[in-house]
Amino acid sequence: PAAADMRKKAGALPELEASIASSLEALRKLEAAESDSIDETAECFGQLLSDIFAHGLTGTDARIAREVGRAVGRFIYVIDAADDAPEDGKKNRYNPILRRYGKEILVEREYTDRAGNTKTAVRIDEKTAQDLYIAALNDLSRLSAAIELMDFTRAGCEVEGIVKNTVYLCMPAELRRVLAIGQSV
Repeated sequence: PAAADMRKKAGALPELEASIASSLEALRKLEAAESDSIDETAECFGQLLSDIFAHGLTGTDARIAREVGRAVGRFIYVIDAADDAPEDGKKNRYNPILRRYGKEILVEREYTDRAGNTKTAVRIDEKTAQDLYIAALNDLSRLSAAIELMDFTRAGCEVEGIVKNTVYLCMPAELRRVLAIGQSV
């Protein structure tokens, strides 16, 4: 009760808190059941960010913000699961990618780091990485379409450049890095 009173005094947003709690609970249940559905688990996190991004907005702004949040959330969840897969496999922790494809997708692969050095690391195999890459590109495509609908005139030109640089350059580059796509293997 004291924590709830403090949140109310601090101007907490009960409807947003409720939607976040609902998304986290749905995700917790899927993870506890060790779901092998990458799409369902990613959608829970996408819904969570969709609610956060659209909170307080109405009409077209809310619809665009929901789509941006949904795509960003799904992307983050999948790329994090892919990045964590080798460690999760080693420690027998839940990971939707490993539940879906099995631990046998984790293989030692040679790759070239940013400095040009050849290294070896446990990574997701090339075929699975390509499958995940194509699926993530779908979310990035939806995100790009939503970004193009945004009205940046109110936010200033710097914001538009930062958002588009992040969506068009940084997110795809991080996806390729995590999945070792386009690297010497």
